[in-house]
Amino acid sequence: MAEHTADLLLRAHWLPTPAAAQPQPDPLLLSWLTEPGLLTGRLRASCGREFRLEVLHADPSLRREVGLCCGPRRCVYAATEAPDSTVDAHPWLLEMGTASLGETLQQQSAASDLRVTRSEFHFACFRAGTLPATVLDPAADAWGRRSRFALNGLPLTVTEVFLPALLEHEQSRLRAAG
Repeated sequence: MAEHTADLLLRAHWLPTPAAAQPQPDPLLLSWLTEPGLLTGRLRASCGREFRLEVLHADPSLRREVGLCCGPRRCVYAATEAPDSTVDAHPWLLEMGTASLGETLQQQSAASDLRVTRSEFHFACFRAGTLPATVLDPAADAWGRRSRFALNGLPLTVTEVFLPALLEHEQSRLRAAG
């Protein structure tokens, strides 16, 4: 049986800063990698009406994989994993549908007594061929980041891989603006 993508992501060589890796990420991509706010919000602003979130995989144990897209192109692949204890305490996690995790956490914390904290990011460069072709073109490299959330103290891990289409979109947008 093929190894699950989220398992490959969790075992990557994670670094505390992108500067600790070679090669270095493109400076335009670095601003996305270190974005402290809602990634979905930033991508929505960049893509406008072209933004969409596609659910690639979801199961009852909250192993959820989504693509954040700008038009037909997937720009970010994101995987969320939570143990049963987190899902049992927060069953709404299984009901997100095409809503983003970040926006859902923000809404839940505003509407209830949910306390959400987020760890520092860790970064990894995924070399060509290290992730399944359904996530990343086998000839391409991509950078990713990982962080851990605590929902009222219960863990949830999010990994985001910034696909080549994001950098291409941003470069095109900057050329058009400039």
